Amino acid sequence: MYRFFFVILCIVFLNEALSQETTRMLEEVKVEEERTIGLDSYSTVNEWVVPKGVTEQMENGSLSDLIGRLTPVFVKEAGNGMMSTISLRGASASHTNVNWEGVRINSKTMGQVDFNQLPVFFFDNVVVAPGASSAVYGNGSIGGTVALTSQRCFSDTFALQLHSAYGSNNTFFEGIKLVMAEKNLHSHTAMFFRKSDNDFKFEYRGDELRQKNAAFRDFGIVEDLSIRMGERQILSGHLWLTNYDREIQPMMQLNDDSSKYEGISNHTSRILVQYANYAPFEWKIKAGWMSDKQTYEEEIIKTTELIGQTSVERKWRVSDSLQINAKLGYEMSAVFPNVDAYLENKRELHHSVYLLSNFVFLKRWRLTANLRKTFVTDVNVPFSPSGGVFFDALKKTGHQLTIGAVASRNVNIPTLNDKYWGKRSAHDLRVEKGLNVEANIKYKLRVKRYELDAQSSFYRNDVKDWILWLPRGNVWKPTNVDRVAAKGVDVRVEQNAHLGRVSLSLLVGYACNRTEVEEGFAEMKAFEGKQIAFLPQHSFSAMLSGKVAGFQCSFTSKWVGERHASDVFDVLQPYFLLNGVADYEWVFYSKKRAVAFLLDAGVQVNNITGCRYEVMPYRAMPLQNFLVFLKLKLHRMKSGSPFFNSKEEISSD
Repeated sequence: MYRFFFVILCIVFLNEALSQETTRMLEEVKVEEERTIGLDSYSTVNEWVVPKGVTEQMENGSLSDLIGRLTPVFVKEAGNGMMSTISLRGASASHTNVNWEGVRINSKTMGQVDFNQLPVFFFDNVVVAPGASSAVYGNGSIGGTVALTSQRCFSDTFALQLHSAYGSNNTFFEGIKLVMAEKNLHSHTAMFFRKSDNDFKFEYRGDELRQKNAAFRDFGIVEDLSIRMGERQILSGHLWLTNYDREIQPMMQLNDDSSKYEGISNHTSRILVQYANYAPFEWKIKAGWMSDKQTYEEEIIKTTELIGQTSVERKWRVSDSLQINAKLGYEMSAVFPNVDAYLENKRELHHSVYLLSNFVFLKRWRLTANLRKTFVTDVNVPFSPSGGVFFDALKKTGHQLTIGAVASRNVNIPTLNDKYWGKRSAHDLRVEKGLNVEANIKYKLRVKRYELDAQSSFYRNDVKDWILWLPRGNVWKPTNVDRVAAKGVDVRVEQNAHLGRVSLSLLVGYACNRTEVEEGFAEMKAFEGKQIAFLPQHSFSAMLSGKVAGFQCSFTSKWVGERHASDVFDVLQPYFLLNGVADYEWVFYSKKRAVAFLLDAGVQVNNITGCRYEVMPYRAMPLQNFLVFLKLKLHRMKSGSPFFNSKEEISSD
């Protein structure tokens, strides 16, 4: 409790200090739309924004598909539609922080997120940020961060979308979106239903088999409601409900053994409420409730979490050559587990206090300094500082080149499973601590109808006390590994060209990462100097997209290098996947009524070449498969909107 009062006093003090008239305030900006694309402005890491046009083409799938195809990030799947996690910069799945509307949604039991349970249909913006930043985003950001948000604006709008799709292996998708907005109100509602028999064909030891016990079905609804109270206050609420039921896909050699067939059910509920006041400074307070329940056979794994956040941010201009931004915040989380496999279901409290700041001076320099301290029940968590310096080496019309250097200390707290799974208590398990240094470069080019965005990072991340689950006799237990080092480079290049009515986009990504155990213990001597199991050292992705009038076609490709299994001598072979999506949109509108009707039909072909591959050992993946989709859209906007001034409309009255 004393920590809470301490934070409140700090906020009051900062408010008083910043309200003095000795500094010249920045010009006040009327709140029309909140920034939703990108991460926090105090972040020191690069951002990979997923192109919105391609996102809309793939909105009948999961984030596992989207991120796996449009970025070089390695997606680890235990079979098609099964558990899916991602690895950023060679870190583990629990080292990736996933944020929804600014709140961490990682599982409290496992510390990771199943990306197959995150539908693309729900989100307007998806941002992948490789790079450690625990000071800004909190616990778990050793590898990077994924941010999920919905767009919000206050303008007279009505939009309705109906989405239907059918494909191979009896796969269905049905979705509906409704957006209603006016001067002081914005509402975004989305619902979907998806199911698949998932009985695809695969080959095993020369025999062609059909996958059994791999069906899945999920349903979800999300609601985003924002009310503007006056010119500078916004009250918003967010609801997210999902139900995901799936059979557990057996290994190839057990595909015909019905005695091994199992299933699992997941129920997730998330509620967030936020109040934001933008004058004379930016103050936000947020409260939330989350529940995650998993039923496996007769065992129940359930956690309930209460969330509270508050922050105050002020921006001011000291002079024409110096601008200072500062943000002080407090975060609280109370976790209540109810897990049959735990020795004890003990409440866990998390408190964090953070101070973020950046300084823009001499027009070309930016200095960022961040600090976070986290307190957790029965756990000693060290400070998480980070800092970076960035210089605009080239800054003129159409050209911008920025170079930067970053250093940060990052932490990951042992999960509930780490501490209590298997009717035991592991209070001696230590917090994972990472020291990350990196250099990055960004270049932007804008020339008439051509755009180029290129970025690259060179990094080294040393993690002490990395937690690995290793066999101890017949029992798997978590153990701290003395030191694991990750080093490498990632590159992303995006190009857009507009030639008359034709638009072309090329997106290329490459990641080279070496993650190995440098210091372990006796049982790990065979693994020292070797790449961590299941992580590729090289991965490459590319997307080519073209659009003319109402027709759009995109091809994505992904190459993943070889990986070691749990046995260092067992190698998973590299694989290359090629996917394609094509659709055509007809538009009919009435200028008089300011109403537009859109009909969008398309086809999606996955694994065009029929590549036979394994992401995880002995887990079958589908060969060539397809999905056809149909979208019906109805838009009503103010007359004179840019949409109704377009030259691409087909018919009008």
